[in-house]
Amino acid sequence: MPKIKIITYNIRNAQGIDGQVNLSRIAEFLEEIGVDIICLQECDKGRRQSGLVHQARKLAKRLSMNYVYGTVNRYFLASAGNALLTRYPIVAHFNHSLPQTKDPRCCLQVSLDVNRQLCTVFNVHLGLNHRLRMLALSETILPMITPLKSPVILAGDLNAAQDSPEVGLLSTYLHDTFAENIGLQQNSFPANRPREKLDYIFTNAACSPVQSCILESQASDHLPVMAEIAIPHLH
Repeated sequence: MPKIKIITYNIRNAQGIDGQVNLSRIAEFLEEIGVDIICLQECDKGRRQSGLVHQARKLAKRLSMNYVYGTVNRYFLASAGNALLTRYPIVAHFNHSLPQTKDPRCCLQVSLDVNRQLCTVFNVHLGLNHRLRMLALSETILPMITPLKSPVILAGDLNAAQDSPEVGLLSTYLHDTFAENIGLQQNSFPANRPREKLDYIFTNAACSPVQSCILESQASDHLPVMAEIAIPHLH
């Protein structure tokens, strides 16, 4: 079975632990690890705080990858949201708004052609409200995932701890790749002194996690999580 590498990374508009916004730091890190699929959260487009650049497009160009950007917050002509970058052809994509109060969140759904096998990736950023997180999972995200028989990967910042009801609910239907953790680091936030695991990669039964680890980087306030996953050939 061919294996792919995927990373989820809340980049906080490329603002590092030092408070400096530096997209090149994110790009250099991603170049170094060389993954196939990149799920980003808190990715800016045209915002003054991040130099008026389209961060996803700029990263995709530098990494020679395809990309999809899903807007969450709009600031006149600028916005923030989730992005997916990939070496694989993009077959289809949808951006789903999640239940919200004043803090909009989204789930970016992207279908990929992985060596002639359809693989659907859900790039998720859940909010700070427990009730709304559970609502997003139970009424929006899981109803999209559970009918799918082809490989599915859910990755992102869940803003929920390992022992939370949110992770428990997802684990009823999906496999947490952290069970295959090969690294020493157990937590992903905050990056300079990690005390909580907020960032995850899950798979459905149609694909097989090989290994997972939390990587070291000070380019954001979150640490990136990476997984290697075996995707079966199309029969």
